[in-house]
Amino acid sequence: MHWIIRTGAVAAALGFGDAGCDDEGDCFPDNHVELVREDSGVEVTLRGVVTSDSGAAVAVGDHGTIVRRSDDAGAWSEQASGVDVDLLAVASPHPTSAKMLAVGAGGAILRSLDGGESWKSIASGTSAELDAVWMAERDGLAIAVGDGVVVRSENAGFTWSMGQVPEGVGMLRGVAGRESDVVAVGDDGVVLRSVDAGATWVRVVSGMTDDLLAIALDSYWYPIEDERPTRFRITGADGSVRQFTEAGDWEDFGHQAAPILAMSRDGAWSLANDDAVHHFASGPSRLPAPTSALLAVEGSWEGGLAVGDDGAIVRMELVELGCEKGPPTP
Repeated sequence: MHWIIRTGAVAAALGFGDAGCDDEGDCFPDNHVELVREDSGVEVTLRGVVTSDSGAAVAVGDHGTIVRRSDDAGAWSEQASGVDVDLLAVASPHPTSAKMLAVGAGGAILRSLDGGESWKSIASGTSAELDAVWMAERDGLAIAVGDGVVVRSENAGFTWSMGQVPEGVGMLRGVAGRESDVVAVGDDGVVLRSVDAGATWVRVVSGMTDDLLAIALDSYWYPIEDERPTRFRITGADGSVRQFTEAGDWEDFGHQAAPILAMSRDGAWSLANDDAVHHFASGPSRLPAPTSALLAVEGSWEGGLAVGDDGAIVRMELVELGCEKGPPTP
């Protein structure tokens, strides 16, 4: 069952982009987002998801749950994880890679080399909860963050060592990077930065005191890929959305009435705590009730997957229709 929801009318108000529009006159995105519920086959909370260019995908969740589909049309099936702790996040280095890492409670780290079909538990060196994981596109660098800790790998998750973080750091909830420049965010407005591939970390003065919920490497703010500076988009529990640049500057990127609690790796998709799905080039969309809370999202500009409570999996597709002239109409 699916729904097509017109979202272009509110894109300008959200400030999430103007893809498909030129600079002549008042022009607003006229995009549609298609949302499709998928049957995960499980009823536990799913807390992380990763997608591939082939349509294959993996979602992880409570009690060691891992579900996988082999392509866009495939059914989801449960995979053996070998653990029963809650798995809180999953990542791959890029959409064509078969390498994946999942992290979770008790310092759990699982590694897959076959696109999520089989998993092996890896010693992380910590018993602290790990809430987020990021893998670099090249060189095998991986960073996992959690309850006052950062662990790092230089061989795509085969072995791990502790990163040096400042004293007093609490829960870290998100991590993103570009090559050796990596940023982690967490409770009480904490922002940490490493420029040596996660070996050492320093505090960044953010001016924020509310919990920071998510971070993504902004892949769409600059139209020419080779000229894009490194910009991290960071969202807070107070509804703030800010950019942190490679030069160390902060820029306000807007404010959401419902805070953004999760973003895709490239920043194209985001989830708000009012169950709205946002796209960078469109406004919010929602599934008709009843629906479960969505907690994690991943994908590309064209589409993605969101997962959440009660085994919920939602497929999203952006249908771009160019632009419409004149002021937006709700």
